[in-house]
Amino acid sequence: KHNSNYEVRQMFKGFHNMVSELGSQRQMLDRNIKEIKRLKDYNERIIDSIQTGILSINQDYKIEKVNRVFIENFGIEKEDLIGKNVNQLVFSFLDKALITDIEQIIKSQSSSKILTKRGEKGDVFKIKLYPFRTSTKENENNLGCLLLIVNIKEKIELEEKMIRAEKLSSISILSAGVAHEVNNPLSSIMANVQSLMEEETDETKTTSLKWIEQETFRIGEIVGRLLDFASSNPPNDTSSDVNQVVQQTTQLMQYSL
Repeated sequence: KHNSNYEVRQMFKGFHNMVSELGSQRQMLDRNIKEIKRLKDYNERIIDSIQTGILSINQDYKIEKVNRVFIENFGIEKEDLIGKNVNQLVFSFLDKALITDIEQIIKSQSSSKILTKRGEKGDVFKIKLYPFRTSTKENENNLGCLLLIVNIKEKIELEEKMIRAEKLSSISILSAGVAHEVNNPLSSIMANVQSLMEEETDETKTTSLKWIEQETFRIGEIVGRLLDFASSNPPNDTSSDVNQVVQQTTQLMQYSL
């Protein structure tokens, strides 16, 4: 009877220790679950904070992950992407060539891809494709493809504006040089025409010389506008008599007409 009581006590003691151990393990398991959930939420916030659209495509060519920026930029619900085959997606940038590149990344036939695609409404997308692999180098497996996409439309427009500004600057410098070069022979022509007008007695020839003088003045005004264009001073607005301009143009062109 004494041995039986001792065995019962030992059995209860062992059972109590087992319950305590299970409780400790349960607490550790809860802590680990909370830590995993915290890290998962933290990683989710990091991915959603990246100002680049992200798609994670698994080995079955299905979307496993999408971030907030991609959803906002393309106006599509998350539920309409997760689990869908990449071949089923309809986006202006997603053509057959890009799908082929994704397949090559997943099949480890290509290490990475960086390309530019034009979309609708003048959008220009810079797309980067990377293999999504396990972190261990000893047993590295390709788990899928990571697609990063950003709309660089504004950047392209800014670069084009800068190029146009540089061209205008070059034209301005060229205009200033041309204007100064033209002014010299123009002054000689004007002086000679005025000298001939003083000596000429034939009325018909005098009329022609007046036209030459008038057009020479007009060339001088054009040269002046070129100089104004080349300078940084703001232009002055002037008014014109349209009827007078038409009449003068008609008289100028009457010989060829």
